[in-house]
Amino acid sequence: MTYDFYTPLNSWGMTSEERKDFEDSILSMEWTLKIDKGEKGFLEYIEELKGLYPHIAKYFQKFHDDYASFITGEMPGMYDLLVHLKANGYKLYGLTNWSETIYQFLDKFQIFKMLDGMVISSEEKMIKPDLDIYCRICDKFGLNPEECLFTDDKPVNVEVAKLMGMQGIVFRDTKQFEKELIPFCCFT
Repeated sequence: MTYDFYTPLNSWGMTSEERKDFEDSILSMEWTLKIDKGEKGFLEYIEELKGLYPHIAKYFQKFHDDYASFITGEMPGMYDLLVHLKANGYKLYGLTNWSETIYQFLDKFQIFKMLDGMVISSEEKMIKPDLDIYCRICDKFGLNPEECLFTDDKPVNVEVAKLMGMQGIVFRDTKQFEKELIPFCCFT
């Protein structure tokens, strides 16, 4: 998925101070980890932030109401690559750090429909790079780590997958990923 957490904010008319407070709070790693881990629901955290920053409460509400506009689409070329992998008999599984808001997108993007299964961090109450979430996806779908190739845009997440015995590729873009994928896959 591609995200744009900045462009939509440009049209909201925030002062520079309001925008700084907004970005420092809602776009912080602390906030992301809490909702991705399911410690708090998305709306619950929005309400908490509105109480902590009443001068920008309307922007937190707008973020909640317009959240889908921040998810801008699938990585260019990734859908076609995954179709190719599926056509060659490979299984595809998703292991994502995401809040319960993911359900807004499962039907919206074709890439999710190709998955043979998915583990969502907020449901499991654990996040990557916690080793337990990698164990969870293997247990849930009967996967042998030595037969798996894990990819993620965060190197630490790939390193933990390798500790489990998986092969790994750090994702930078679809072209790079496809090139690095070739030694692992037998497809034409």
